[in-house]
Amino acid sequence: MNLTFDFEAHRPPVLTERMLREEADRRRLRRQTLILTLAALATQVILVVLGLILAPTQPMAALICLGYVCLSAAGGGLAALIFQKERRLAS
Repeated sequence: MNLTFDFEAHRPPVLTERMLREEADRRRLRRQTLILTLAALATQVILVVLGLILAPTQPMAALICLGYVCLSAAGGGLAALIFQKERRLAS
């Protein structure tokens, strides 16, 4: 019988408890980041809707809500760009 694969030529990498814990921590951090991002997005949407609802009766409050959303989105985008740049430099 002709074997096409040599299963003994390659050894699997050594897996340690530290490596497993680091992977679990990385996954937990990603999950927490996703939850925080969704919460921030929900807050932004709520503030935009609140600003649109308040526009006819309270224009100053609506302007404050919409201005806060714009500044917050710009700051979040800037923070994401800086984080990505640092992450690329570290890799």
